[in-house]
Amino acid sequence: MKTLLILAYECAPYNRPGSTIGAQRPFQFAKQLPAFGWRTIVLCADFKDRYTLSEQKEWENSIESFVHDKVNLWNDVNETSLVIPLPSLQHADWIDKAWLQSVCTDERNGTFTARSGLVNTLKRKGASFLKIFKGDNSQSWQPVAYVAACQIFKDHKIDFILAEHGPDAGFFVARKLSRQFGIKWCVDFRDPVLRFHKSYSRCIVKYLYRSYLSSSSFIIAVHKAWARLDREDFKKESLVITNGFDPDEFDRVSKLESEEHNQALCLFYGGNINFEYQALTVLFKALALLNKDKKNIEFVYAGNAHRKVQELSELHGVQQCVTSLEMMPREKYLKLVLQADMLVILSFVDVNNRFFMHGLYPGKVFEYFGLRKPIICVPGDDGILDELLIEVGAGKSFKDPSVLSLYLSEMMACKQRGEVLPYNPSDKIEDYSRARQAQKLAECLNSYSVK
Repeated sequence: MKTLLILAYECAPYNRPGSTIGAQRPFQFAKQLPAFGWRTIVLCADFKDRYTLSEQKEWENSIESFVHDKVNLWNDVNETSLVIPLPSLQHADWIDKAWLQSVCTDERNGTFTARSGLVNTLKRKGASFLKIFKGDNSQSWQPVAYVAACQIFKDHKIDFILAEHGPDAGFFVARKLSRQFGIKWCVDFRDPVLRFHKSYSRCIVKYLYRSYLSSSSFIIAVHKAWARLDREDFKKESLVITNGFDPDEFDRVSKLESEEHNQALCLFYGGNINFEYQALTVLFKALALLNKDKKNIEFVYAGNAHRKVQELSELHGVQQCVTSLEMMPREKYLKLVLQADMLVILSFVDVNNRFFMHGLYPGKVFEYFGLRKPIICVPGDDGILDELLIEVGAGKSFKDPSVLSLYLSEMMACKQRGEVLPYNPSDKIEDYSRARQAQKLAECLNSYSVK
């Protein structure tokens, strides 16, 4: 069996709270790939230990010893996958230090906001530009991951390297390791590289990454629209491996003791909301129409936008049927989802933005596939998400609140009669399991490892 090394700054269960879906991706690759001939080692950043190592101390020896013990134990018990959480330095260099000094860090969520003041603004802008060549907020993990990887190469034969991008530390480390050890590598772009760069820097980043990626075997994108852009921007073969669902995760949670379910038709949405592109307007207007008829319907939200969702529910006059909760541990979150009758997806589209003109696949849509519950998409994207829902027959899109209110009223009547809500997905839904996507990755690795 061959071995894949995955470099993933965010990987479950050691990720920051806001990256739950993205962090599941490398974790699930590690879980599923052994069934297709690839043992997997994942190096990730432990959220609770980020920015804790002092570069003035001899941290390399402790990292080498820690990784050595982990890998040797793994080899002894002959398990198929291993996730190694690592700390990161307080800062990687003076550029990283200047950038960190110019932002406020949310210790709870691992997010950053700009500090006020002219000096901080100038420092942040200058450091941000220089970081194009050095690495983003994950830069301080690069040296630690490199030392850890070098120790792994001493203890175990590695056949291929996969770098998770977003954040980008794994990408920089993978390139360096590939040059040093002559091992093939690829990169998994969870988001387009150029998406988060200002227009003035995109040209620089495009040609810089085109050079960086010249030594890679291929690029992975999460849907076909972004794969096409990657091929266009970086002149490198880009393959599509979507996110997916893991039935085992839901089966485990479903066996937990469940709270008594009420008689209301329960709609659920969980996770982040990008209010620049996503909106609850159609849903809340539909709920407002239903409230006039005293329909027994409730909407439950859980995530970082809970305060904003509550404000919007009050604005639309539907606060009495909306429950807005903070982000919670994943098992508690999944338990809550399992109690819902229908699942809500907010589409994400901007026809004037090359990255979103065809929409995108929210990571949770695949999680919803695995839950086997009807999906309501609002307002739809007339693009790849609507196509996906039609392909698998897992849900419907609604642009008109009145049409959605009629549909929900029918579903409420169905529940009141004690009937199972209509849900008849096609066999195509199985193509989006984590196992199937891992199989696609294994086939790519097998193909390129012999070239």
